[in-house]
Amino acid sequence: MPAILNKDDVDTWLNCDTKDNICIVLNYLRPFFGPLSYYPVSNFVNSTKNNNLNCIHH
Repeated sequence: MPAILNKDDVDTWLNCDTKDNICIVLNYLRPFFGPLSYYPVSNFVNSTKNNNLNCIHH
């Protein structure tokens, strides 16, 4: 399940040591009721060795 974050919360989410701050991190998870867009992606994004712009190419 993806986490949908506000722009202001992204840095805290990515730089948090969840072992020590699980309660803080969980506060960022809130229901989202707005419209969402989605599109299929290839299996290319499933590998950590693929760390380039092709991962976000439409």
